[in-house]
Amino acid sequence: MTGTGDKLVVNSISVANTLTFEPGTSGHIRTVTETVNPSTGVSTFTLNTSKTANINLKSTGLLFGETNNAYIEGVTLADRNLLAGQTQTFGNIGVDITPNRDILGPTVSITRTVGDPLSGPVTPTSPRPVKRQYGISGDVNNAPTVSTLTFHYLDSADELNGNTEPSLTIFRTTNNGIPYAKIGGVADVAANTVTQTGVTSINTITLGDVNNPLPVTVSSFDAKRAGSDALVSWTTAQEINNKGFNIQVSTNGAEYRTLGFVSSTSPNSNSAKSYSFTDTEKNKVGVRYYRLQQIDTDGKTAFFAPRTVSFEGRATGSGVLAYPNPYTTDLRVSLNASVSGNATARISDMTGRVIGLQVLPLTIGSNDLSIENMSTLKTGIYVLTVSLPSGETKSIRVVKQ
Repeated sequence: MTGTGDKLVVNSISVANTLTFEPGTSGHIRTVTETVNPSTGVSTFTLNTSKTANINLKSTGLLFGETNNAYIEGVTLADRNLLAGQTQTFGNIGVDITPNRDILGPTVSITRTVGDPLSGPVTPTSPRPVKRQYGISGDVNNAPTVSTLTFHYLDSADELNGNTEPSLTIFRTTNNGIPYAKIGGVADVAANTVTQTGVTSINTITLGDVNNPLPVTVSSFDAKRAGSDALVSWTTAQEINNKGFNIQVSTNGAEYRTLGFVSSTSPNSNSAKSYSFTDTEKNKVGVRYYRLQQIDTDGKTAFFAPRTVSFEGRATGSGVLAYPNPYTTDLRVSLNASVSGNATARISDMTGRVIGLQVLPLTIGSNDLSIENMSTLKTGIYVLTVSLPSGETKSIRVVKQ
Protein backbone atom coordinates (compact mmCIF):
# COMPACT_ATOMS: atom_id res chain seq x y z
CA MET A 1 0.00 0.00 0.00
CA THR A 2 1.48 3.32 -1.09
CA GLY A 3 0.48 6.84 -2.10
CA THR A 4 -2.75 8.54 -1.07
CA GLY A 5 -6.46 7.81 -1.19
CA ASP A 6 -8.63 5.08 0.29
CA LYS A 7 -8.71 1.53 -1.06
CA LEU A 8 -12.12 -0.12 -0.62
CA VAL A 9 -12.54 -3.84 0.11
CA VAL A 10 -16.08 -5.05 -0.62
CA ASN A 11 -15.49 -8.75 0.03
CA SER A 12 -12.31 -10.26 1.50
CA ILE A 13 -8.56 -10.16 0.93
CA SER A 14 -6.51 -13.10 2.18
CA VAL A 15 -2.93 -12.24 3.09
CA ALA A 16 -0.66 -15.28 3.10
CA ASN A 17 2.59 -13.28 3.20
CA THR A 18 2.72 -9.55 4.04
CA LEU A 19 0.58 -6.43 3.74
CA THR A 20 2.79 -3.35 4.13
CA PHE A 21 2.00 0.36 4.32
CA GLU A 22 5.04 2.04 2.81
CA PRO A 23 6.52 5.11 4.62
CA GLY A 24 4.75 8.32 3.66
CA THR A 25 1.51 6.56 2.72
CA SER A 26 -1.57 8.65 3.46
CA GLY A 27 -4.58 6.48 2.78
CA HIS A 28 -6.68 3.76 4.36
CA ILE A 29 -7.69 0.28 3.40
CA ARG A 30 -11.36 0.25 4.33
CA THR A 31 -13.73 -2.73 4.50
CA VAL A 32 -17.07 -1.57 3.12
CA THR A 33 -20.57 -2.52 2.01
CA GLU A 34 -21.54 -1.46 -1.51
CA THR A 35 -25.09 -0.24 -2.12
CA VAL A 36 -26.16 0.36 -5.73
CA ASN A 37 -28.98 2.79 -6.46
CA PRO A 38 -31.19 0.79 -8.87
CA SER A 39 -32.46 3.89 -10.67
CA THR A 40 -29.10 5.59 -11.25
CA GLY A 41 -26.63 2.71 -10.99
CA VAL A 42 -24.48 4.81 -8.65
CA SER A 43 -22.71 2.97 -5.84
CA THR A 44 -22.25 4.20 -2.28
CA PHE A 45 -19.87 2.61 0.21
CA THR A 46 -20.30 2.46 3.99
CA LEU A 47 -17.96 1.05 6.63
CA ASN A 48 -18.59 -2.67 7.12
CA THR A 49 -17.80 -4.07 10.57
CA SER A 50 -19.90 -7.24 10.27
CA LYS A 51 -16.94 -9.38 9.09
CA THR A 52 -18.51 -10.02 5.66
CA ALA A 53 -15.83 -7.67 4.29
CA ASN A 54 -12.38 -8.11 5.82
CA ILE A 55 -8.62 -8.39 5.53
CA ASN A 56 -7.71 -11.93 6.64
CA LEU A 57 -4.15 -12.63 7.75
CA LYS A 58 -5.12 -16.22 8.54
CA SER A 59 -2.31 -18.30 10.09
CA THR A 60 0.68 -16.85 8.19
CA GLY A 61 -0.02 -13.27 7.10
CA LEU A 62 1.84 -10.27 8.53
CA LEU A 63 0.85 -6.61 8.76
CA PHE A 64 3.47 -3.83 8.70
CA GLY A 65 3.67 -0.04 8.70
CA GLU A 66 0.31 1.10 10.09
CA THR A 67 0.33 4.77 11.17
CA ASN A 68 -2.24 7.40 12.11
CA ASN A 69 -2.55 8.23 8.41
CA ALA A 70 -2.38 4.73 6.94
CA TYR A 71 -4.16 1.76 8.48
CA ILE A 72 -6.89 -0.82 7.94
CA GLU A 73 -10.27 0.64 8.89
CA GLY A 74 -12.97 -1.93 9.50
CA VAL A 75 -12.30 -5.63 10.11
CA THR A 76 -8.97 -7.49 10.17
CA LEU A 77 -8.81 -11.19 11.02
CA ALA A 78 -6.01 -13.52 12.15
CA ASP A 79 -5.60 -16.93 13.80
CA ARG A 80 -2.57 -18.55 15.42
CA ASN A 81 -1.38 -21.32 17.73
CA LEU A 82 0.05 -20.23 21.08
CA LEU A 83 3.04 -21.59 23.00
CA ALA A 84 3.60 -21.28 26.73
CA GLY A 85 5.70 -18.25 27.66
CA GLN A 86 6.01 -16.99 24.07
CA THR A 87 4.39 -13.74 22.89
CA GLN A 88 2.08 -14.18 19.91
CA THR A 89 1.38 -10.99 17.91
CA PHE A 90 -1.08 -12.61 15.47
CA GLY A 91 0.78 -11.13 12.52
CA ASN A 92 1.04 -7.67 14.12
CA ILE A 93 -2.73 -7.28 14.19
CA GLY A 94 -2.42 -5.11 17.31
CA VAL A 95 -2.98 -7.43 20.27
CA ASP A 96 -0.24 -9.55 21.90
CA ILE A 97 -0.94 -12.58 24.08
CA THR A 98 1.62 -14.47 26.16
CA PRO A 99 -0.09 -17.56 27.64
CA ASN A 100 1.04 -19.83 30.45
CA ARG A 101 0.33 -22.98 28.43
CA ASP A 102 0.39 -24.30 24.86
CA ILE A 103 -2.77 -23.82 22.78
CA LEU A 104 -2.17 -25.78 19.58
CA GLY A 105 -5.70 -26.38 18.44
CA PRO A 106 -8.24 -25.29 17.80
CA THR A 107 -6.35 -22.08 17.13
CA VAL A 108 -7.03 -18.76 18.79
CA SER A 109 -8.80 -16.34 16.44
CA ILE A 110 -8.75 -12.53 16.52
CA THR A 111 -11.30 -10.13 15.02
CA ARG A 112 -10.02 -6.56 15.05
CA THR A 113 -12.48 -3.73 14.38
CA VAL A 114 -11.24 -0.16 13.88
CA GLY A 115 -13.45 2.89 13.36
CA ASP A 116 -16.56 1.62 15.16
CA PRO A 117 -16.60 1.89 18.97
CA LEU A 118 -18.51 -0.40 21.28
CA SER A 119 -21.20 1.31 23.36
CA GLY A 120 -20.05 2.05 26.92
CA PRO A 121 -18.15 1.47 29.12
CA VAL A 122 -18.40 5.04 30.44
CA THR A 123 -21.12 7.44 31.54
CA PRO A 124 -22.91 9.50 28.87
CA THR A 125 -21.05 12.68 29.85
CA SER A 126 -17.61 11.03 29.87
CA PRO A 127 -15.35 10.14 26.92
CA ARG A 128 -16.52 7.20 24.85
CA PRO A 129 -14.43 4.06 24.27
CA VAL A 130 -11.69 4.21 21.66
CA LYS A 131 -12.67 3.26 18.12
CA ARG A 132 -10.84 -0.06 18.34
CA GLN A 133 -11.85 -3.44 19.69
CA TYR A 134 -10.57 -7.01 19.61
CA GLY A 135 -12.78 -10.07 19.69
CA ILE A 136 -10.76 -13.09 20.83
CA SER A 137 -12.07 -16.66 20.68
CA GLY A 138 -10.55 -20.03 21.55
CA ASP A 139 -9.03 -21.75 24.57
CA VAL A 140 -7.27 -18.57 25.67
CA ASN A 141 -10.60 -17.77 27.39
CA ASN A 142 -10.79 -21.07 29.28
CA ALA A 143 -9.17 -22.24 32.51
CA PRO A 144 -6.37 -22.89 33.28
CA THR A 145 -5.05 -20.30 30.76
CA VAL A 146 -3.50 -17.19 32.32
CA SER A 147 -2.13 -14.61 29.89
CA THR A 148 -0.24 -11.36 29.67
CA LEU A 149 -2.25 -9.13 27.36
CA THR A 150 -1.03 -6.08 25.40
CA PHE A 151 -3.53 -3.86 23.58
CA HIS A 152 -2.03 -1.71 20.77
CA TYR A 153 -3.78 1.43 19.53
CA LEU A 154 -3.20 4.45 17.30
CA ASP A 155 -3.06 7.82 19.05
CA SER A 156 -4.99 9.74 16.39
CA ALA A 157 -7.73 12.01 17.70
CA ASP A 158 -10.35 10.03 15.79
CA GLU A 159 -9.39 6.66 17.27
CA LEU A 160 -8.92 7.97 20.82
CA ASN A 161 -12.47 9.32 20.54
CA GLY A 162 -12.08 11.91 23.31
CA ASN A 163 -10.02 9.75 25.68
CA THR A 164 -6.62 10.79 27.05
CA GLU A 165 -3.81 8.27 26.68
CA PRO A 166 -2.52 8.20 30.29
CA SER A 167 -6.04 7.29 31.51
CA LEU A 168 -6.61 4.39 29.10
CA THR A 169 -7.40 0.99 30.57
CA ILE A 170 -8.79 -2.28 29.20
CA PHE A 171 -12.46 -3.21 29.50
CA ARG A 172 -13.93 -6.63 28.66
CA THR A 173 -17.38 -7.70 27.49
CA THR A 174 -18.70 -11.17 26.74
CA ASN A 175 -21.48 -10.05 24.39
CA ASN A 176 -20.10 -7.02 22.48
CA GLY A 177 -21.99 -4.65 24.78
CA ILE A 178 -23.01 -4.11 28.37
CA PRO A 179 -22.16 -5.28 30.95
CA TYR A 180 -18.42 -4.47 30.98
CA ALA A 181 -15.74 -5.60 33.39
CA LYS A 182 -12.56 -3.62 33.88
CA ILE A 183 -9.47 -5.76 33.21
CA GLY A 184 -7.12 -2.88 33.99
CA GLY A 185 -3.66 -2.38 32.56
CA VAL A 186 -0.65 -0.07 32.47
CA ALA A 187 -0.61 2.51 29.69
CA ASP A 188 2.65 3.17 27.82
CA VAL A 189 1.99 6.44 26.01
CA ALA A 190 5.25 6.31 24.04
CA ALA A 191 4.54 2.80 22.74
CA ASN A 192 0.76 3.30 22.31
CA THR A 193 -0.01 0.18 24.36
CA VAL A 194 -1.90 -0.89 27.47
CA THR A 195 -0.62 -4.08 29.14
CA GLN A 196 -2.13 -6.25 31.85
CA THR A 197 -0.81 -9.47 33.40
CA GLY A 198 -2.73 -12.37 34.94
CA VAL A 199 -5.68 -12.20 32.53
CA THR A 200 -7.79 -15.36 32.72
CA SER A 201 -10.47 -14.53 30.13
CA ILE A 202 -10.33 -12.01 27.29
CA ASN A 203 -13.46 -12.30 25.09
CA THR A 204 -14.04 -8.86 23.49
CA ILE A 205 -11.89 -5.98 24.69
CA THR A 206 -11.70 -2.23 24.17
CA LEU A 207 -10.12 0.77 25.87
CA GLY A 208 -11.91 3.30 28.07
CA ASP A 209 -11.17 5.92 30.70
CA VAL A 210 -9.96 4.47 34.01
CA ASN A 211 -11.21 7.56 35.84
CA ASN A 212 -14.74 7.34 34.47
CA PRO A 213 -15.93 3.72 34.51
CA LEU A 214 -19.63 3.13 34.12
CA PRO A 215 -21.02 3.26 37.69
CA VAL A 216 -24.41 1.82 36.78
CA THR A 217 -25.79 0.65 33.46
CA VAL A 218 -29.59 0.80 33.53
CA SER A 219 -30.65 -1.53 30.74
CA SER A 220 -34.40 -0.96 31.22
CA PHE A 221 -36.55 1.53 33.10
CA ASP A 222 -40.33 1.62 33.13
CA ALA A 223 -43.29 3.00 35.06
CA LYS A 224 -46.81 1.64 34.66
CA ARG A 225 -50.15 2.17 36.30
CA ALA A 226 -51.32 -0.69 38.54
CA GLY A 227 -54.83 0.24 39.62
CA SER A 228 -54.56 3.35 41.78
CA ASP A 229 -50.80 2.87 42.18
CA ALA A 230 -47.76 3.14 39.92
CA LEU A 231 -45.16 0.40 39.61
CA VAL A 232 -41.66 1.68 38.79
CA SER A 233 -39.31 -1.09 37.66
CA TRP A 234 -35.78 -1.15 36.28
CA THR A 235 -32.89 -3.50 35.63
CA THR A 236 -29.15 -2.91 35.69
CA ALA A 237 -26.56 -4.71 33.58
CA GLN A 238 -23.55 -3.57 35.60
CA GLU A 239 -23.01 -1.76 38.90
CA ILE A 240 -19.78 -0.24 40.18
CA ASN A 241 -19.76 1.39 43.65
CA ASN A 242 -23.54 1.73 43.56
CA LYS A 243 -25.24 2.67 46.83
CA GLY A 244 -28.76 2.60 45.45
CA PHE A 245 -31.56 4.62 43.88
CA ASN A 246 -33.89 7.42 44.88
CA ILE A 247 -37.26 7.12 43.15
CA GLN A 248 -38.50 10.61 42.38
CA VAL A 249 -41.84 11.94 41.14
CA SER A 250 -43.03 15.17 39.56
CA THR A 251 -46.42 16.50 38.52
CA ASN A 252 -45.03 19.00 36.01
CA GLY A 253 -41.90 17.27 34.67
CA ALA A 254 -39.60 19.95 36.09
CA GLU A 255 -39.76 19.86 39.90
CA TYR A 256 -39.12 16.46 41.49
CA ARG A 257 -39.36 15.11 45.02
CA THR A 258 -38.16 11.78 46.42
CA LEU A 259 -40.73 9.07 47.12
CA GLY A 260 -38.35 6.47 48.51
CA PHE A 261 -34.96 4.78 48.32
CA VAL A 262 -34.04 1.30 47.04
CA SER A 263 -30.64 -0.05 48.07
CA SER A 264 -28.37 -1.81 45.61
CA THR A 265 -28.51 -5.57 45.98
CA SER A 266 -24.84 -5.75 44.97
CA PRO A 267 -22.83 -2.49 44.88
CA ASN A 268 -20.31 -4.07 42.49
CA SER A 269 -21.78 -6.48 39.98
CA ASN A 270 -21.41 -7.57 36.36
CA SER A 271 -24.68 -9.53 36.24
CA ALA A 272 -28.25 -8.36 35.62
CA LYS A 273 -30.16 -7.08 38.67
CA SER A 274 -33.87 -6.25 38.86
CA TYR A 275 -35.51 -3.62 41.08
CA SER A 276 -38.97 -2.20 41.66
CA PHE A 277 -40.80 0.40 43.71
CA THR A 278 -44.55 0.95 44.09
CA ASP A 279 -45.91 4.47 44.43
CA THR A 280 -48.83 4.00 46.85
CA GLU A 281 -49.53 7.66 47.55
CA LYS A 282 -53.24 8.39 47.73
CA ASN A 283 -55.34 10.65 45.50
CA LYS A 284 -53.16 10.61 42.40
CA VAL A 285 -54.54 12.68 39.54
CA GLY A 286 -53.36 13.72 36.09
CA VAL A 287 -49.93 12.78 34.76
CA ARG A 288 -47.06 11.87 37.09
CA TYR A 289 -43.41 11.80 35.97
CA TYR A 290 -41.06 9.21 37.49
CA ARG A 291 -37.26 9.22 37.33
CA LEU A 292 -34.32 7.48 39.03
CA GLN A 293 -31.53 9.20 40.90
CA GLN A 294 -28.64 6.76 41.15
CA ILE A 295 -26.25 7.36 44.04
CA ASP A 296 -22.65 6.11 44.19
CA THR A 297 -21.00 5.09 47.46
CA ASP A 298 -18.86 8.24 47.19
CA GLY A 299 -21.94 10.47 46.88
CA LYS A 300 -21.87 11.08 43.12
CA THR A 301 -25.29 10.99 41.47
CA ALA A 302 -26.75 10.41 38.02
CA PHE A 303 -30.31 10.67 36.70
CA PHE A 304 -32.15 8.39 34.31
CA ALA A 305 -34.77 9.71 31.94
CA PRO A 306 -38.32 10.14 33.26
CA ARG A 307 -41.33 7.94 32.45
CA THR A 308 -44.93 9.15 32.60
CA VAL A 309 -48.02 7.50 34.09
CA SER A 310 -51.51 8.89 33.59
CA PHE A 311 -54.05 8.78 36.41
CA GLU A 312 -56.85 10.31 34.37
CA GLY A 313 -60.18 8.56 34.90
CA ARG A 314 -61.28 6.12 37.60
CA ALA A 315 -58.72 3.68 38.94
CA THR A 316 -59.56 0.03 38.31
CA GLY A 317 -60.38 -2.11 41.29
CA SER A 318 -57.59 -4.52 40.53
CA GLY A 319 -54.73 -4.84 38.07
CA VAL A 320 -51.90 -7.25 37.24
CA LEU A 321 -48.45 -6.33 35.95
CA ALA A 322 -45.55 -8.75 35.33
CA TYR A 323 -42.00 -7.39 35.32
CA PRO A 324 -39.37 -7.29 34.04
CA ASN A 325 -40.90 -8.33 30.75
CA PRO A 326 -39.01 -9.75 28.91
CA TYR A 327 -37.19 -11.40 31.83
CA THR A 328 -34.05 -13.52 32.09
CA THR A 329 -34.08 -15.21 35.52
CA ASP A 330 -36.59 -13.72 37.98
CA LEU A 331 -40.18 -12.68 37.27
CA ARG A 332 -42.36 -10.69 39.65
CA VAL A 333 -46.02 -9.76 39.57
CA SER A 334 -47.64 -6.60 40.91
CA LEU A 335 -51.27 -6.94 41.97
CA ASN A 336 -53.63 -4.25 43.15
CA ALA A 337 -56.30 -6.34 44.91
CA SER A 338 -59.74 -5.07 45.93
CA VAL A 339 -60.21 -7.93 48.46
CA SER A 340 -57.79 -10.06 50.48
CA GLY A 341 -57.32 -13.82 50.09
CA ASN A 342 -55.41 -16.30 47.96
CA ALA A 343 -54.90 -15.78 44.25
CA THR A 344 -53.79 -18.54 41.89
CA ALA A 345 -51.05 -17.89 39.36
CA ARG A 346 -50.88 -20.27 36.40
CA ILE A 347 -48.11 -20.38 33.79
CA SER A 348 -49.00 -21.88 30.40
CA ASP A 349 -47.05 -22.33 27.19
CA MET A 350 -48.43 -21.18 23.84
CA THR A 351 -50.19 -24.54 23.31
CA GLY A 352 -52.19 -23.98 26.48
CA ARG A 353 -50.34 -26.60 28.50
CA VAL A 354 -50.08 -25.61 32.19
CA ILE A 355 -46.45 -25.85 33.29
CA GLY A 356 -46.55 -23.98 36.59
CA LEU A 357 -49.01 -23.30 39.41
CA GLN A 358 -48.58 -21.12 42.50
CA VAL A 359 -50.76 -19.73 45.30
CA LEU A 360 -50.31 -16.01 45.97
CA PRO A 361 -51.53 -14.68 49.35
CA LEU A 362 -52.91 -11.15 48.79
CA THR A 363 -53.88 -8.26 50.99
CA ILE A 364 -56.15 -5.38 50.04
CA GLY A 365 -54.21 -2.81 48.02
CA SER A 366 -50.83 -3.18 46.42
CA ASN A 367 -49.03 -6.55 46.39
CA ASP A 368 -45.64 -7.37 44.89
CA LEU A 369 -44.74 -11.06 44.67
CA SER A 370 -42.23 -13.38 43.02
CA ILE A 371 -43.31 -16.06 40.56
CA GLU A 372 -41.37 -19.23 41.34
CA ASN A 373 -39.25 -21.44 39.05
CA MET A 374 -39.37 -19.08 36.06
CA SER A 375 -35.61 -19.29 35.48
CA THR A 376 -35.91 -22.97 34.54
CA LEU A 377 -38.16 -22.30 31.53
CA LYS A 378 -36.81 -22.37 28.00
CA THR A 379 -36.56 -19.18 25.97
CA GLY A 380 -39.97 -18.32 24.56
CA ILE A 381 -43.41 -16.79 25.16
CA TYR A 382 -45.68 -17.85 28.03
CA VAL A 383 -49.04 -16.78 29.45
CA LEU A 384 -49.37 -15.80 33.12
CA THR A 385 -52.97 -16.10 34.32
CA VAL A 386 -53.92 -14.85 37.78
CA SER A 387 -57.27 -15.77 39.36
CA LEU A 388 -57.99 -13.14 42.04
CA PRO A 389 -59.97 -13.64 45.27
CA SER A 390 -62.62 -11.30 43.88
CA GLY A 391 -63.34 -13.79 41.10
CA GLU A 392 -61.60 -11.75 38.42
CA THR A 393 -59.11 -13.40 36.07
CA LYS A 394 -56.24 -11.50 34.51
CA SER A 395 -53.86 -12.78 31.82
CA ILE A 396 -50.64 -11.34 30.48
CA ARG A 397 -47.98 -12.63 28.09
CA VAL A 398 -44.43 -12.87 29.43
CA VAL A 399 -41.25 -13.47 27.43
CA LYS A 400 -38.29 -15.51 28.69
CA GLN A 401 -35.03 -14.36 27.10
